[in-house]
Amino acid sequence: MRVVVPLSTPGLIAGSMLVFLPALGLFYIPDILGGSKVLLVGNLVKNQFLDARNWPFGSAVSIMLTLLMALLLFANYKTVKRLSGKGVL
Repeated sequence: MRVVVPLSTPGLIAGSMLVFLPALGLFYIPDILGGSKVLLVGNLVKNQFLDARNWPFGSAVSIMLTLLMALLLFANYKTVKRLSGKGVL
């Protein structure tokens, strides 16, 4: 646990960023491919702004998604800095 978890933390954070990064702007590909049968975060934001005209909720969802990405970037920075200080990376 003291070796595997600290060394795999940057990979887990990078994987999480790769999952959430497309959610920031890809809302048109699921509409084209799936016919908007599946609701993704990007589709939710687009629907709240354009279809439902619920701008406060669309803004709240987009801000939460942006804050989540910023938190993941900060965690990645701190983890890499900590591991490089120990001479692991």
